[in-house]
Amino acid sequence: MAETQVDASDLSVEHSSALSSQFCISWDTVVFKVEDGLFRVPRHGFVEASEVFATMFSLPTRAGSRPEDEIEGQSADNPIVLEGYLKVDFLALLKVLYPTYDEVMAGRFNMTKSEWISALKLSTVWGIRKIRQWAIKELSSPAFIHTPLEKIEYARAYHISNWLVEGISAIVKNDGQDALSPSDLSKAVGIETAYQIMTLRARGPSILELKLSVHEEGPYLTCNIGSIHCPNCSSIFFPEFSCNTCGSNMSISDGSNNVYFLKGPKLRGNSKGGVKAWVRLDVWGISCVKCDNHPPAPADPECEYCGEAPSGGYAVLDIGEGHVSLTEEAVREEFKEEIAAYALADV
Repeated sequence: MAETQVDASDLSVEHSSALSSQFCISWDTVVFKVEDGLFRVPRHGFVEASEVFATMFSLPTRAGSRPEDEIEGQSADNPIVLEGYLKVDFLALLKVLYPTYDEVMAGRFNMTKSEWISALKLSTVWGIRKIRQWAIKELSSPAFIHTPLEKIEYARAYHISNWLVEGISAIVKNDGQDALSPSDLSKAVGIETAYQIMTLRARGPSILELKLSVHEEGPYLTCNIGSIHCPNCSSIFFPEFSCNTCGSNMSISDGSNNVYFLKGPKLRGNSKGGVKAWVRLDVWGISCVKCDNHPPAPADPECEYCGEAPSGGYAVLDIGEGHVSLTEEAVREEFKEEIAAYALADV
C-alpha cells in the first residue's frame, strides 16, 4: 500500500544550542491510516494544533526498548488507524496544516467549499481551534454560497451559532411563492424547528416592539433621535441639540428615548431582512418626550451632514439594517438554548 507523502516530511533539523529556537523543530514523522490510505506527515503539526493529538503522542510506550517499526505510527506496517473518518476529509485537513510554498506566499489557501467543510468537520472533532475558526471565516466569505438549509445543517453539525441564526432568519423572512411548505420544511429541519420558524413568521411586523417603546401620552412610538437617518446620505440626521421649546438635551449617544412620533411610521422591508420605518420630521410628526412639543428648529430641518431637506418631510428611522436585524433578534431569543450550547464549542 503506497504512502501519501507531504512536502517537507523528509527534512531534518539538527538540535543545537547554537541554532535559533525558532527553527529547532522536531521533524519526526508519523504514519496515519484513514480508510485505505496511508499518510506520513510531520508529527509537530498535529502536536501544535490539537490537544487531542498532543496528549496521544505524549503517552509513554511500553516499558523496555522496542524496535522503531513496532511503535504505532512509526512505519507503514504499523500505522495509527483513524477509524470512522474519511480519507477526503483527512486530506483537506492536511492541506491546511501543511500549506504549500505558493499558498504561504499568496496568503491564502487554494481550497474548494467541500474541502473547507471537510477541514471544519475534523478540526471540530479534534479540537483544532485555529483551523476551525479559519474554516468558518473562509466559508462565511462571499466566495462561498450556502442555502439557508445548508447553513442550518452545517450549524448543527459543527456547532456554529451565527450560521444557525442566519439560516433560520432567511427562512423566516422568505414567505413568498418560493418558500418551503410546512411539510417540506419539517422534512428538512425537523418538526420542532419548523414549528418555531412558522411561529416567528406569523409574528410579522409586530417584532417592531422589540426595538421601540411606547410613549406614555400615546400610544406613540418613541426612540432616540440618533436613530433618525437621512434618506439621502444615510448619516444620522440630527446633531446633538437642545429642544427648541423646553431646552432638554437631545442626545444622540446616551441611548435614551427622547422623541416620539405622533403618527405611526411607514414600514418598509428589504431583501436583507432589515426593517426601515419612514417618519415625519415636521410639527405633525415628531415631538419631545419631555414637553410634547416639536423639538428641532427650524420647523422643517435639513440634514446636518449633506444639507438636504428630506423629500416630503420623511426621514428614515433605522431599526434593522445597520444594526441587529429584528428578525435575527427574534430567532436568537427563540433558539437561545441551542445557541448557548454551540457557544461552548469555541470556549
